[in-house]
Amino acid sequence: MFKDASQLLQEDPEACFRWHVVDYRWDDFTPRLTVRENSSGTVSEMGLQEWSWFVSEVKRCPGPRREGYPRCPDGTELKRFSRCKVCDSFPVQECVFEPRCDGSSCRDASCSEPHSVYISFFGTVPKVGMTRSQRVRSRGIEQGADAIMPVLACRNRLEAREEEKRLSAAMGVRQTVNSRDFARSLVRPVPYDAIIAKAEAMLRDNDLEEHGLTVLDAYPMPVLERAPIPVPTPGRHRGPVLGVKGRFLAYRDQTGQPKLLDLSDVVSRYLGTTPSRCGQTTLF
Repeated sequence: MFKDASQLLQEDPEACFRWHVVDYRWDDFTPRLTVRENSSGTVSEMGLQEWSWFVSEVKRCPGPRREGYPRCPDGTELKRFSRCKVCDSFPVQECVFEPRCDGSSCRDASCSEPHSVYISFFGTVPKVGMTRSQRVRSRGIEQGADAIMPVLACRNRLEAREEEKRLSAAMGVRQTVNSRDFARSLVRPVPYDAIIAKAEAMLRDNDLEEHGLTVLDAYPMPVLERAPIPVPTPGRHRGPVLGVKGRFLAYRDQTGQPKLLDLSDVVSRYLGTTPSRCGQTTLF
Protein backbone atom coordinates (compact mmCIF):
# COMPACT_ATOMS: atom_id res chain seq x y z
CA MET A 1 0.00 0.00 0.00
CA PHE A 2 1.26 3.47 -0.87
CA LYS A 3 2.26 5.59 2.12
CA ASP A 4 2.29 9.36 1.95
CA ALA A 5 5.07 11.53 3.41
CA SER A 6 3.36 12.13 6.74
CA GLN A 7 3.00 8.37 7.30
CA LEU A 8 6.68 7.83 6.51
CA LEU A 9 7.70 10.50 9.00
CA GLN A 10 5.62 8.95 11.76
CA GLU A 11 6.79 5.40 11.09
CA ASP A 12 10.43 5.95 10.15
CA PRO A 13 11.71 9.48 10.86
CA GLU A 14 15.29 8.15 10.75
CA ALA A 15 14.87 7.66 7.01
CA CYS A 16 14.03 11.33 6.57
CA PHE A 17 16.40 13.04 9.01
CA ARG A 18 20.06 12.62 9.80
CA TRP A 19 20.23 13.14 13.57
CA HIS A 20 18.22 12.28 16.64
CA VAL A 21 18.59 14.82 19.48
CA VAL A 22 19.37 12.89 22.66
CA ASP A 23 20.13 15.62 25.20
CA TYR A 24 20.31 19.32 25.97
CA ARG A 25 22.07 20.55 29.09
CA TRP A 26 24.31 23.26 30.51
CA ASP A 27 27.91 22.69 31.57
CA ASP A 28 28.25 25.73 33.82
CA PHE A 29 27.56 28.54 31.29
CA THR A 30 28.22 26.40 28.21
CA PRO A 31 25.15 24.92 26.48
CA ARG A 32 25.52 21.35 25.17
CA LEU A 33 23.28 19.85 22.51
CA THR A 34 23.99 16.15 21.96
CA VAL A 35 22.83 14.23 18.89
CA ARG A 36 23.02 10.68 17.55
CA GLU A 37 23.60 10.11 13.84
CA ASN A 38 20.88 7.77 12.66
CA SER A 39 22.95 5.77 10.17
CA SER A 40 26.08 5.16 12.26
CA GLY A 41 24.76 5.55 15.80
CA THR A 42 27.64 7.93 16.55
CA VAL A 43 26.92 10.33 19.42
CA SER A 44 28.45 13.81 19.24
CA GLU A 45 27.94 17.39 20.33
CA MET A 46 26.40 19.79 17.84
CA GLY A 47 27.72 23.33 17.60
CA LEU A 48 25.34 26.21 18.30
CA GLN A 49 26.99 29.02 16.34
CA GLU A 50 24.71 28.57 13.34
CA TRP A 51 21.25 27.01 13.30
CA SER A 52 20.16 25.67 9.94
CA TRP A 53 17.97 22.62 10.44
CA PHE A 54 14.60 21.13 9.79
CA VAL A 55 13.14 19.85 13.07
CA SER A 56 10.72 16.94 12.98
CA GLU A 57 7.25 17.04 14.41
CA VAL A 58 7.45 13.45 15.57
CA LYS A 59 9.22 12.75 18.87
CA ARG A 60 10.68 9.37 19.79
CA CYS A 61 12.49 8.38 22.96
CA PRO A 62 16.27 8.72 22.41
CA GLY A 63 17.12 6.31 25.24
CA PRO A 64 18.35 6.76 28.82
CA ARG A 65 20.37 9.83 29.74
CA ARG A 66 23.59 8.12 30.70
CA GLU A 67 27.11 7.70 29.36
CA GLY A 68 27.09 6.71 25.71
CA TYR A 69 23.38 7.52 25.31
CA PRO A 70 22.24 3.99 24.37
CA ARG A 71 19.16 3.80 22.18
CA CYS A 72 15.69 3.29 23.58
CA PRO A 73 14.86 -0.40 23.17
CA ASP A 74 11.38 0.39 21.85
CA GLY A 75 11.80 3.75 20.10
CA THR A 76 8.63 4.85 21.85
CA GLU A 77 6.74 7.76 20.32
CA LEU A 78 6.39 10.59 22.83
CA LYS A 79 3.84 13.27 23.60
CA ARG A 80 4.60 15.04 26.89
CA PHE A 81 8.05 13.99 28.09
CA SER A 82 11.42 13.75 26.31
CA ARG A 83 11.93 10.11 27.34
CA CYS A 84 9.69 7.10 27.77
CA LYS A 85 8.87 5.55 31.13
CA VAL A 86 11.43 2.78 30.62
CA CYS A 87 14.31 5.19 29.90
CA ASP A 88 13.41 8.04 32.27
CA SER A 89 15.26 8.38 35.57
CA PHE A 90 11.96 9.01 37.39
CA PRO A 91 9.97 5.78 37.89
CA VAL A 92 6.77 7.86 37.88
CA GLN A 93 7.32 10.65 35.36
CA GLU A 94 4.56 12.86 36.75
CA CYS A 95 6.55 13.09 40.00
CA VAL A 96 8.92 15.50 38.25
CA PHE A 97 6.20 18.12 38.65
CA GLU A 98 3.91 16.72 41.35
CA PRO A 99 5.66 14.30 43.73
CA ARG A 100 3.37 11.65 45.19
CA CYS A 101 5.46 10.56 48.17
CA ASP A 102 8.52 11.49 50.21
CA GLY A 103 10.71 9.21 48.11
CA SER A 104 10.13 6.04 50.13
CA SER A 105 7.65 4.38 47.75
CA CYS A 106 9.90 3.81 44.72
CA ARG A 107 13.50 3.32 43.70
CA ASP A 108 14.28 6.99 42.96
CA ALA A 109 16.48 8.08 45.87
CA SER A 110 16.70 11.68 44.65
CA CYS A 111 13.12 12.39 45.80
CA SER A 112 14.13 11.70 49.39
CA GLU A 113 17.22 13.94 49.24
CA PRO A 114 17.23 17.46 50.72
CA HIS A 115 15.49 19.98 48.46
CA SER A 116 15.30 23.76 48.45
CA VAL A 117 12.56 26.16 47.53
CA TYR A 118 14.15 29.06 45.67
CA ILE A 119 13.29 32.40 44.16
CA SER A 120 14.85 33.06 40.76
CA PHE A 121 14.86 36.43 39.03
CA PHE A 122 14.32 37.30 35.38
CA GLY A 123 15.26 40.94 35.50
CA THR A 124 13.44 42.04 38.65
CA VAL A 125 10.53 39.66 38.05
CA PRO A 126 10.68 36.77 40.56
CA LYS A 127 9.68 33.13 40.12
CA VAL A 128 9.29 30.46 42.81
CA GLY A 129 10.62 26.95 42.23
CA MET A 130 12.10 23.91 43.92
CA THR A 131 14.99 21.56 43.23
CA ARG A 132 17.53 19.38 45.02
CA SER A 133 19.57 21.59 47.34
CA GLN A 134 22.85 20.76 45.62
CA ARG A 135 21.44 21.88 42.24
CA VAL A 136 20.15 25.38 43.01
CA ARG A 137 22.78 27.22 40.96
CA SER A 138 22.58 24.69 38.12
CA ARG A 139 18.80 24.98 38.08
CA GLY A 140 19.05 28.74 37.77
CA ILE A 141 21.34 28.43 34.74
CA GLU A 142 19.04 25.85 33.12
CA GLN A 143 16.16 28.29 33.45
CA GLY A 144 18.12 31.26 32.17
CA ALA A 145 17.59 33.18 35.41
CA ASP A 146 19.64 36.30 36.12
CA ALA A 147 19.95 35.44 39.81
CA ILE A 148 18.70 32.78 42.20
CA MET A 149 18.45 32.36 45.97
CA PRO A 150 17.28 29.40 48.07
CA VAL A 151 14.83 30.54 50.74
CA LEU A 152 13.51 27.34 52.37
CA ALA A 153 15.30 24.08 53.19
CA CYS A 154 13.12 20.98 52.89
CA ARG A 155 13.62 17.32 53.74
CA ASN A 156 12.45 15.89 50.43
CA ARG A 157 10.86 16.71 47.07
CA LEU A 158 7.25 16.33 48.24
CA GLU A 159 7.75 18.78 51.09
CA ALA A 160 9.53 21.21 48.77
CA ARG A 161 6.66 21.11 46.27
CA GLU A 162 4.10 21.84 48.98
CA GLU A 163 6.17 24.76 50.26
CA GLU A 164 6.67 26.02 46.70
CA LYS A 165 2.91 26.17 46.14
CA ARG A 166 2.29 27.77 49.52
CA LEU A 167 4.94 30.43 49.04
CA SER A 168 3.82 31.19 45.49
CA ALA A 169 0.25 31.79 46.66
CA ALA A 170 1.25 33.77 49.75
CA MET A 171 3.57 36.10 47.82
CA GLY A 172 1.62 36.24 44.58
CA VAL A 173 4.72 35.09 42.69
CA ARG A 174 4.49 32.90 39.58
CA GLN A 175 5.91 29.41 39.23
CA THR A 176 6.63 29.58 35.49
CA VAL A 177 8.03 32.02 32.93
CA ASN A 178 6.47 31.98 29.47
CA SER A 179 8.48 32.36 26.29
CA ARG A 180 7.15 35.83 25.40
CA ASP A 181 8.07 37.30 28.79
CA PHE A 182 11.49 35.68 28.48
CA ALA A 183 11.94 37.12 24.99
CA ARG A 184 11.15 40.64 26.19
CA SER A 185 13.75 40.36 28.94
CA LEU A 186 16.50 39.86 26.34
CA VAL A 187 16.37 43.44 25.04
CA ARG A 188 17.28 45.10 28.36
CA PRO A 189 20.55 45.08 30.30
CA VAL A 190 20.11 43.00 33.44
CA PRO A 191 19.50 45.37 36.43
CA TYR A 192 21.61 43.50 38.97
CA ASP A 193 21.48 46.25 41.60
CA ALA A 194 17.70 46.31 41.40
CA ILE A 195 17.58 42.50 41.63
CA ILE A 196 19.67 42.56 44.81
CA ALA A 197 17.41 45.20 46.32
CA LYS A 198 14.31 43.20 45.34
CA ALA A 199 15.74 40.03 46.89
CA GLU A 200 16.55 41.79 50.16
CA ALA A 201 13.02 43.21 50.34
CA MET A 202 11.43 39.80 49.68
CA LEU A 203 13.50 38.18 52.42
CA ARG A 204 12.61 40.91 54.88
CA ASP A 205 8.91 41.18 54.09
CA ASN A 206 8.18 37.45 54.03
CA ASP A 207 10.31 36.17 56.92
CA LEU A 208 12.35 33.91 54.65
CA GLU A 209 15.64 32.20 55.41
CA GLU A 210 18.84 33.92 54.26
CA HIS A 211 20.93 31.51 52.19
CA GLY A 212 22.56 33.97 49.82
CA LEU A 213 21.81 35.31 46.37
CA THR A 214 23.78 33.93 43.41
CA VAL A 215 24.14 36.24 40.41
CA LEU A 216 24.14 34.43 37.04
CA ASP A 217 25.79 36.69 34.48
CA ALA A 218 27.88 34.65 32.04
CA TYR A 219 25.40 33.33 29.49
CA PRO A 220 26.42 33.42 25.82
CA MET A 221 23.58 35.86 25.17
CA PRO A 222 24.15 39.59 24.45
CA VAL A 223 21.50 42.26 24.88
CA LEU A 224 19.38 42.05 21.71
CA GLU A 225 18.13 44.99 19.66
CA ARG A 226 14.67 43.48 19.24
CA ALA A 227 12.71 40.94 21.24
CA PRO A 228 12.83 37.61 19.38
CA ILE A 229 9.55 36.01 18.37
CA PRO A 230 8.91 32.55 19.92
CA VAL A 231 8.35 30.00 17.16
CA PRO A 232 6.97 26.44 17.11
CA THR A 233 9.67 23.78 17.40
CA PRO A 234 8.80 21.65 14.35
CA GLY A 235 9.77 23.09 10.98
CA ARG A 236 12.61 24.95 9.36
CA HIS A 237 14.90 27.20 11.41
CA ARG A 238 17.76 28.87 9.60
CA GLY A 239 20.11 31.71 10.48
CA PRO A 240 23.04 32.86 12.60
CA VAL A 241 22.67 32.26 16.32
CA LEU A 242 22.39 35.45 18.37
CA GLY A 243 22.77 33.74 21.73
CA VAL A 244 21.64 31.00 24.07
CA LYS A 245 20.17 31.44 27.54
CA GLY A 246 18.36 28.84 29.61
CA ARG A 247 16.26 26.65 27.36
CA PHE A 248 16.12 29.19 24.53
CA LEU A 249 18.23 29.80 21.44
CA ALA A 250 17.80 33.14 19.65
CA TYR A 251 18.63 33.30 15.95
CA ARG A 252 18.10 35.76 13.09
CA ASP A 253 16.09 34.41 10.18
CA GLN A 254 16.58 35.25 6.52
CA THR A 255 14.32 38.30 6.77
CA GLY A 256 16.37 39.74 9.62
CA GLN A 257 13.74 38.97 12.26
CA PRO A 258 15.05 37.51 15.52
CA LYS A 259 13.36 34.24 16.50
CA LEU A 260 13.33 32.23 19.72
CA LEU A 261 13.55 28.42 19.68
CA ASP A 262 12.99 26.21 22.73
CA LEU A 263 15.95 23.80 22.70
CA SER A 264 14.51 21.71 25.53
CA ASP A 265 11.66 20.80 23.17
CA VAL A 266 14.11 19.79 20.43
CA VAL A 267 15.24 16.81 22.56
CA SER A 268 13.76 13.55 21.21
CA ARG A 269 13.05 15.15 17.81
CA TYR A 270 14.98 14.60 14.58
CA LEU A 271 17.15 17.08 12.66
CA GLY A 272 18.05 17.25 9.00
CA THR A 273 19.29 19.72 6.43
CA THR A 274 16.31 19.00 4.20
CA PRO A 275 13.28 16.72 4.48
CA SER A 276 12.94 16.37 0.69
CA ARG A 277 13.84 12.67 0.83
CA CYS A 278 10.37 12.13 2.27
CA GLY A 279 8.64 14.74 0.19
CA GLN A 280 8.16 16.91 3.26
CA THR A 281 8.94 20.39 1.97
CA THR A 282 5.30 21.43 2.34
CA LEU A 283 5.33 20.67 6.05
CA PHE A 284 7.99 23.26 6.92
